[in-house]
Amino acid sequence: MSDSIHIVALTEAGHQLAENLVGKISRASIWYKPKPFAEKVQQAFLRGERFIFICATGIVVRT
Repeated sequence: MSDSIHIVALTEAGHQLAENLVGKISRASIWYKPKPFAEKVQQAFLRGERFIFICATGIVVRT
């Protein structure tokens, strides 16, 4: 498992929340509208990296 934590945001409001969170969580980085979304998330997941998603749950489940 990796120590990386990615805060994934898909909207401007989500990005603002991610900016607030990244200062409070060590080893966190922001992925704002990552592209290609599914590929990037899947590859990081397979490497054991952790996520906080700021978006609809259905988007995450389908990915």
